[in-house]
Amino acid sequence: MKKMRISICLCLCLAMILSILSVHTEAYAYDKTEVTLNFIDNPTFQDNEVIYNVGDGIYYKIGLCYRTDEGTYTKVDLPASNDLKIDLNAENYFLYVRPGADSIESGSGYTGAMLYVGEEPMDVSRNQYVVLDSLKYWDGETLKIRLEKYGPPTPGPTYPDKISIHGTFDGFGMNIRLNTERIGNEGSNITGVGKGYASGDINNLLQIQLAFGAGEIGTITVNGQSIAIPEGTKDTLAFSVAPASSYDIVVTMRKDQTEVPRTIIWESEKEHNTSLKDDELLKHGTIEILDVQDADGNSVGLDNVKQDMVKNYGWASILPGSKVIFRMTPDYGYQLTALLINDEKLTAREEQSTLEYIMPDTNVHICGIFEEVEDKVVTASTEVKTGEIQIDDSEIASGSVVLSVKDAELTEAQKAEFAKAATDYQIASYLNLDLDQVLYKGTADEVWNNSLNTLKNSATVKLQLAQGVDGKKIVIVHEKHDGTYEILPAIYDSATQTITFETTSFSNYAIAGKAESGNNGEKPSSGSDNDDKVKKPENTKDQNKANTASKDQKKNKSKTSAAKTGDYGSAELYVMMLLFGVALVGGSGVMKKRR
Repeated sequence: MKKMRISICLCLCLAMILSILSVHTEAYAYDKTEVTLNFIDNPTFQDNEVIYNVGDGIYYKIGLCYRTDEGTYTKVDLPASNDLKIDLNAENYFLYVRPGADSIESGSGYTGAMLYVGEEPMDVSRNQYVVLDSLKYWDGETLKIRLEKYGPPTPGPTYPDKISIHGTFDGFGMNIRLNTERIGNEGSNITGVGKGYASGDINNLLQIQLAFGAGEIGTITVNGQSIAIPEGTKDTLAFSVAPASSYDIVVTMRKDQTEVPRTIIWESEKEHNTSLKDDELLKHGTIEILDVQDADGNSVGLDNVKQDMVKNYGWASILPGSKVIFRMTPDYGYQLTALLINDEKLTAREEQSTLEYIMPDTNVHICGIFEEVEDKVVTASTEVKTGEIQIDDSEIASGSVVLSVKDAELTEAQKAEFAKAATDYQIASYLNLDLDQVLYKGTADEVWNNSLNTLKNSATVKLQLAQGVDGKKIVIVHEKHDGTYEILPAIYDSATQTITFETTSFSNYAIAGKAESGNNGEKPSSGSDNDDKVKKPENTKDQNKANTASKDQKKNKSKTSAAKTGDYGSAELYVMMLLFGVALVGGSGVMKKRR
């Protein structure tokens, strides 16, 4: 017996080792975003870093690193010259900036630093790390990097007077600042009070900033006087105005912007923009730009589109007036319920889940277009009042299902075949059931339909009948697609006149019943192997709990991002079992020695 136990443990250990070796690592392809780093304005390359001397004995060191999954930073050695190529999708790359050990000044002599990646300025006096976000740059792009110094801001004056502000904008939102103080809330009609100079020789500073996606500044008037708009002004302008006790500000949007590309963005998580609110995230579905076409219908390609279908985010730079062709796919249990984005209408195309959109002359942020929609039963039958259907969550990937119920129109020959298949059951009614996957084209009135004649897993159908069924034993007679018949067991509740059964295909059905037979309460044979498939729930409360759990499970379904390695959960289990087996073997050996 001891030898047998030892042999069993050894076999278990060997099986575990083979199982661990069989665990494989899954590889996923990803798009490259390879950029070249070029440090300009004559820096010095030393000790795998780049050094900028900003004058007055002050210098800064710039290095490259990446952040690991554990949140630590690993340094990457820079070469002794420019033209370093890195793939921004391979790691989470950062530039770090720090002052030289002997160049830090104190007190009033403090000097800050501004890092430029391209033309984007970043204050690195306080934040040491600057992320190199792959969404900002194109594959093959050269990033010109430089560092400059700047002094601390001078203290602001103490403003003596209260000044009334009223501003209007012909777009959907703007912000107004008086002497750097924000007035009111973002909107198209702003009223508030700020501090400044109501009289004297010192001007006040006004700043107008349009809300994201609100276009560009066209004209500004303050107290009836036009403000000069410098060439190249986008959505923000700061300017000085003569002292006054109140300012009436009128802002209009630029109208001649058709040659300025606009941006479409969508985000499913806050990973790339932590300032987004939960209702500004794209949830319960995916978006993919399939093509961009010019005003003449010619494809311009996807060179200015960056999107990640695994993480479900992206952005595109598109000229106004262009046609954008989307695939918008809801998760199972959800539907596309919005046809307008920034007041521009989405038009459904013939291909399922594809829509087209004319790019407006404004930036676009897509969110909140998918809403939860339950599976439902639509009846046109005189025999059925209402119904419910529940399918397996794995049956369809998107949208919802609709079960259509109507009275079956059968010939006498067809009815005779049903009666023959029903044997000693009496047929009460004939029904035709059709199941379709539906995907909204923006509303429930227009949908894409996919007929689901046959399912991989059984669906549960519950129908409330207009009239009761005679008999104590109730079954469903089903005409299958191959012309044969089957008897499906059913649960009938005479109090509510509801009948519940399971099926995997949809066509013609008959409801049949018969009286109790003298068989001591045993269930009569129906000639089907499916008689025990449908089990009546213990009580309605338990059934409601089960239905609620199923709905919650569907709501909480989430797409798992592609991992860089395989699933190690099972491997850890195998290791534990292996250690357990080794312990058994060791224990047996110790017992043997003691004896």
